[in-house]
Amino acid sequence: MSCALPTFDGMKTCILSIAFGLTLLATGCTKEKEVAPSNTTTTPSLNNGAVTFRLDMVATTVNASASLTTSEMVVNGSATTTSGSTTNVKGLRITVPNPSTAGTIRNGSIQYTFNGASWTSSAGTTIINITEINSATRRVSGTFSGQLTPTAGGATGNKTLTDGRFSNVAY
Repeated sequence: MSCALPTFDGMKTCILSIAFGLTLLATGCTKEKEVAPSNTTTTPSLNNGAVTFRLDMVATTVNASASLTTSEMVVNGSATTTSGSTTNVKGLRITVPNPSTAGTIRNGSIQYTFNGASWTSSAGTTIINITEINSATRRVSGTFSGQLTPTAGGATGNKTLTDGRFSNVAY
């Protein structure tokens, strides 16, 4: 359609067409809200820092806390997820003996739990790298990876833990 306006009716049609087009443009270009599925909720509230990792290539983030003494550092992570009527509880515990400074630890241990089943690292199968222990802010950060074997609660099959990171976790 051309908007050459030789007559009043042609001008009226052109103006109405432009107004209609602008209305479509204004209402058609709004962004839809992203809404999480109503049957799935996840808790971690990452106020004390976060623990993230891949377990058998599945990315996971859990709420974190830590404790630090002269003989041991423990970083705990946990999360509860609900999908429909199913509630799942998962946890991760990283233990480092004698954590005096940042550095690579090869004699630490990692335990993963899921709904009561438990997998634990064996000696020499994990690498935990403490990147920072900040005594002023009482926060700890680091990375970890390892192989976990089933140990309790009906756990089966080995688990591979990669891309592990705990960031700015309060102790």
